[in-house]
Amino acid sequence: MAWSVIEMKNLAIAMFILICLISFMLGIDKMMGLGVGDAIRNATNPFYVMHIAEMMVFYVLIAHTARASNSWLLQ
Repeated sequence: MAWSVIEMKNLAIAMFILICLISFMLGIDKMMGLGVGDAIRNATNPFYVMHIAEMMVFYVLIAHTARASNSWLLQ
């Protein structure tokens, strides 16, 4: 099945936004004085930079979402 022009435009726009956001994240990390390796690690795995309180809020929100949707995770 061939992709239409609109689908290709949507994909191109999404990729452009993704590249802009990743370069923004890397730029902020570089301005904070982190090395390139640390900036890439922070961009690829955000759980490395989360504190304990943020991690707890994240897991509470995931559990609430799973319970609200009657997911198999909490059954």
